[in-house]
Amino acid sequence: AHTYIRIPDVGRAYKPALMDGSRNGSLILDEGGIARRHSSIHVFTLKDFVAKYRKSFPLRIRIEDGEYSSDPDESFSSGDIFWLHSVKGTASVLIRDAEHDGSNDITVPVANSSVEYGLVYSAAEGELTGSIFKTVGDIMATKPLPKMVCATKSHQTSKPNCSSVSASEILVIQEVKRVRISGYRLKVYSITEGVAKLLSSDCSAYFSTQPALTKISMHMLLKCAKIEFPVRACVFSAGSEDINATRIPVSLLNRVVILQAIVEGAQSILATNYVAGCT
Repeated sequence: AHTYIRIPDVGRAYKPALMDGSRNGSLILDEGGIARRHSSIHVFTLKDFVAKYRKSFPLRIRIEDGEYSSDPDESFSSGDIFWLHSVKGTASVLIRDAEHDGSNDITVPVANSSVEYGLVYSAAEGELTGSIFKTVGDIMATKPLPKMVCATKSHQTSKPNCSSVSASEILVIQEVKRVRISGYRLKVYSITEGVAKLLSSDCSAYFSTQPALTKISMHMLLKCAKIEFPVRACVFSAGSEDINATRIPVSLLNRVVILQAIVEGAQSILATNYVAGCT
């Protein structure tokens, strides 16, 4: 059985050589991509190797210059042989301080669940306090529609084609929808319950756009809210004891920032140890 490992950073200076064990010696490629046989191995940095040959994976390589790390899973010795199977990039969100010019931009992995984001409603009088809409009808009457709201009170209904709302339920507003006979409804997606809902205009759950109440993970924000960048938001730590939360400077927490874009971060390689006689 193969042991799966991850070479954590394509940019690090491991030097692999492409190998072909079908004949005596090794099949290697020079920097021009020309196959040749030689008693010595021509090496590449891992970054250059991946850029050149990732479309040809899986490939078998040998590490010519290893590297020691305090983490055993990140230590590789000269002569180690691996099958390289695929390259995976870590998507991150680029965050800019709303009060600066970009010199202090940071990136935070999308998968970092210790950080949450609350969208800022552009029409609110105060970005951090947000706006309050007593009823769904009040929301439908405003332009632009807020992207997300949180119900601060519960509202139960038995009307056909209408849903109830629970206190603290976070909702993504999708559209004002005309329903035959019943009139207009607000179509929303409940982050809290994971279902789509239609809300009647008299639903009085006192909806708030305050970022601290509508905060969710970046993964959920991208999946459910389908935001367009750049967008103003507040950044919150979902757990101050989580070590990942240190990726956000304390100076940026609980204040307005600009989410600039989703960018590809460090890449890692999925690889298996090579065992002679196994393919």
